[in-house]
Amino acid sequence: MAAIAYELARAGYGVSTVHGGPDAIEASWRDPAALVLLGEALPDVSGRAVLRQLREQASTRAVPIIVLAAVDLDEMAAMRAFAAGADDWMSLVPLRSNELVFRVAAVFRRVRARAVPADRVIAIGALRLEYATRRVMLDGRDLNLTPVETTLLFALADGSDRPGTSGGVVAMHGDAVPVERRRATKIAISRLRAKLGPASDIIETMRGAGYRLRTRPIPID
Repeated sequence: MAAIAYELARAGYGVSTVHGGPDAIEASWRDPAALVLLGEALPDVSGRAVLRQLREQASTRAVPIIVLAAVDLDEMAAMRAFAAGADDWMSLVPLRSNELVFRVAAVFRRVRARAVPADRVIAIGALRLEYATRRVMLDGRDLNLTPVETTLLFALADGSDRPGTSGGVVAMHGDAVPVERRRATKIAISRLRAKLGPASDIIETMRGAGYRLRTRPIPID
């Protein structure tokens, strides 16, 4: 981790390091970071267990997290990380310093792009999204979405209440989108559509591009 901290510091980021899961949880309570790089293999507890705890805490629920794995490309490991709430996943075998710095910058760009007022609420037919609580309701009942499904749905809705837009686009193609993320996104979209039931047709598949909302949401004051 010393090499990672060095490369990020050299790129201009302020870096603080902790060792082990309990220390990471304690640090997140004391002083939540703007972004977390989380090792998948920790000496005392699994990285996914720490990831789930960070996603359950109100103070760190929206903090972007990149999972770092000390293994070569592993599709299942990546899918498990995304399912637990990771924003990105990267293998450290070998350590590609430039790629790591670019991934951190890309995640920060996505976070800034989706920054919205905390009291924002969007309605899409019978679907309601509350940004302050990350609550999703359909016909007045809460949908039991996973962190990944929730993030995906809000990403699709992002910008949809601004004139001339019809929602965010979740990319699935292109060299900038890792294969493991494409597959994890495809699975998450399928599960999200299943939970939306009759309302699932609001998610449109854009051939050769990805997904977007078919229907323009209506903001609620």
